[in-house]
Amino acid sequence: MSDAAMSHMELNGAYIGANKDADHMVDMNDAGNAKDAKEACATCHTPEKIMGHHGFTL
Repeated sequence: MSDAAMSHMELNGAYIGANKDADHMVDMNDAGNAKDAKEACATCHTPEKIMGHHGFTL
């Protein structure tokens, strides 16, 4: 996934994955961050478009 795609999702409230510090340790707030995610792709995108981005068709 491109940096632009990840940025787009994060700016719209998505949660991509564990935040890591300089020593590559998982952020202790990781579970909370995942639960706080607000975006669902289908909020703005059609199911067909979402599936197409993942290499599938309906």
